[in-house]
Amino acid sequence: VSNLAGALALVTCKEPLRVSMGNHLRSLLSQVTSEQNLIEPVVNLCSTENLELGCILIEKAATEKAMRDIDEALEPMITARVKSREQNREPYFDTSIFNTQNRYPNALPDPLRPKPNPNGLEPHQLLVYEAFQRIPRQPVIPANRSNLPPGQQGVGLQNQAAAPAAAGQMPVSPSGSGALSQHAAFEKWRIIVSNLDRIVMEVAANKGRKPDQDISVLLLEIRSVGAAIDSSQRDEAVIGFAQRIFKRLYELSTNDKFRLEVQYAILEAFVELSKDLR
Repeated sequence: VSNLAGALALVTCKEPLRVSMGNHLRSLLSQVTSEQNLIEPVVNLCSTENLELGCILIEKAATEKAMRDIDEALEPMITARVKSREQNREPYFDTSIFNTQNRYPNALPDPLRPKPNPNGLEPHQLLVYEAFQRIPRQPVIPANRSNLPPGQQGVGLQNQAAAPAAAGQMPVSPSGSGALSQHAAFEKWRIIVSNLDRIVMEVAANKGRKPDQDISVLLLEIRSVGAAIDSSQRDEAVIGFAQRIFKRLYELSTNDKFRLEVQYAILEAFVELSKDLR
């Protein structure tokens, strides 16, 4: 839910936010000067520099609201299940979902339609819900991978990813058509950071329980994406995205220690990618 809400908010807010920021800036600056040739460059510069920060704030607000709304919607059902377990100590069945006026689950195909079962959902039914929690990883594909035999391409990719991690070094991506563009790297980093935010919220909600996804794996993905950027654009891309993370630190409460530690770990991953940040 958090990933979907954040992604939808990010896609829909960018252009309206840019226009709104420009209009507000023009309104404020027009009170100081009437020379449009001075106002427009300032408006464009300020809008561009602050657009990404605004998008991050909107994405964060949308994600938190979605999680809060879902929790509120599920609270009565969770409470009913807890009371049923305490009183009856038998599996709880919510028969109201089978109301003929409801579209779901009646519209579901029979294999996926829930039925009263003391053991809960069947494995093939549970797989549908578990699939939403698995975010497909997009491994960095080297430019010369196509030269490998078809049966060895996957093996070569695994060996290439495992060797640098074991040696504590970052893989070096070749310059050329196989390298990531700055825009593609930003999008991959945005998804990784969004996943890290989700893990932080899950840990907070579960009172410190170990998260389902390993944070160190996501931090390694940050380095892998950075190493795959064309060497001529890598420093610029790394510094640009690291600035976003640095700005986020100002938004966090000093009491939220775990979230701060994760943000520091993200910054450290970017520091390792660029000498200009050291």
